[in-house]
Amino acid sequence: MKLSQALYEARRATVEELVANLLIDQETKARSVDRSALVEKEITAKISPVTDVEIAQWYQANQNRVQGASLDQVRQPIRQSLTQERMQLARDQFLDTLRAKTPVRVLLEAAAAERRGGEGRGQGPRERAD
Repeated sequence: MKLSQALYEARRATVEELVANLLIDQETKARSVDRSALVEKEITAKISPVTDVEIAQWYQANQNRVQGASLDQVRQPIRQSLTQERMQLARDQFLDTLRAKTPVRVLLEAAAAERRGGEGRGQGPRERAD
């Protein structure tokens, strides 16, 4: 069951990424702009820079994750991580606006146990009598 669920999740993530790229491409055509210009305007320009205070707060809240490293040693990786989180949030928000303009329905079959309501174990292939 875990494998089929993992496969489903991987397929779903791939389909979602394909849809996101198609929506962005569609928007670049509608605006007659380059993809990088659209991303800069709608995503990159909308995130605020990570401050030293935010880095210090993250460091204090996540002492167990830095394995004894000093703040100076992990400052840049923390900055990159927080910046990436902000980029992802801004991208998700932009994609939400694009999805609102162009409704998308993903028809991806769920894992077998999920369709059955999670009851019992899978039985494997059945023989067919022709």
